[in-house]
Amino acid sequence: MICISILWQLIMSIYTLYTGKATGTYGSIGVMGAVIVHLLIYLTNAIIKREKMHQWLYSIDCLFLLGAVLFVHSQFGLLLVTTCLQMSLYKEKKWPIGSCLLFIISYEWVQDSLLGQQFIFYVLTILALSSVYYYERKVQEAKKVNEEIREKLYCLQQKLIIANEEAGHIREVTKVQERNILAQKLHDKLGHVLSANIMQLEAVKLVWMKEPNKGKELLESSIHNLRMGMDDIRLTLRSIKPEQAELGLSHIKKLLEELKYTQKIKTSLEFAGDMGGISPKVWYVIGQNLQEAITNLIKYSKADSFKVKIEVHSQIIRIQFKDNGRNIMHYKKGMGLIGMEERLQALHGKLIINTEDGFEIIMIIERREENEASYSR
Repeated sequence: MICISILWQLIMSIYTLYTGKATGTYGSIGVMGAVIVHLLIYLTNAIIKREKMHQWLYSIDCLFLLGAVLFVHSQFGLLLVTTCLQMSLYKEKKWPIGSCLLFIISYEWVQDSLLGQQFIFYVLTILALSSVYYYERKVQEAKKVNEEIREKLYCLQQKLIIANEEAGHIREVTKVQERNILAQKLHDKLGHVLSANIMQLEAVKLVWMKEPNKGKELLESSIHNLRMGMDDIRLTLRSIKPEQAELGLSHIKKLLEELKYTQKIKTSLEFAGDMGGISPKVWYVIGQNLQEAITNLIKYSKADSFKVKIEVHSQIIRIQFKDNGRNIMHYKKGMGLIGMEERLQALHGKLIINTEDGFEIIMIIERREENEASYSR
């Protein structure tokens, strides 16, 4: 935009020099000299980057051109108008003095019989420059806003990196703490049981030949203590290991969160009944089929909400995937739906599809012994 302004000033200066005749006080030489001085001031202003210098040079240029209008030639009014207009737009203000000058110069120009015919060109010049400078100012404002957004985005990215690093550090610290807790519990229980029973077995070895009954009692006591210690270890490990229902629901929540943030689709999860009664292989099938349902949702449904509902009843497990997308009255089972059916058949389950209100997938799985979660000792 600066290049356009400079080019426009050069064109106006050449036009003023060409049309300025020796009717003023200083003749054609004065017109040429005034044009050269104006161009030097204007180009210096375009090169200098200091804000205060811009204001001073604009003011000096306008005063100089006003003197040129009054003492050299009235044609310099065109250059004065363009410079005043550019200064006003540069400061983003409407200067009353500039408006008065434009009125006076326009009136004098119309009164001049030679220049009165060029008044339309004069008005069009003002309109053109106004459009150019207004557009330039808007571009600068947009660049400034864009730069501010980039700085904010950069700051947010840096904060996100720091937050991820802190989260990773917290995870590592948590892992170390959990290992220390597990090691301490195993040491307290297993170490005590083993050391006590080793000593008792050493005693059995010494008294077995002399007092068989006493040795037998000590041996049975050691076996009982070892069994109790094994039970304590199982309880300790079970308290640390998360429940299968917790892992299954966590996986489903993760898939729904990814769908929500990547596709801007509202998601919800509902569950009822004893989630602990669902076996790992049933959770695996639910997760695989949910992933397939989400893929079909993104490709075909055009929905903005998606619901997952899991219900554990006395005889069956019912799972529902439902979206509010377009109604598909006629659909063809592709590899995705066929794969869902096959996974359910392996669990003696069945797949039901409803397309009356959006697209709904219902999975029914019988609560057989092989589909129940077991807690073996």
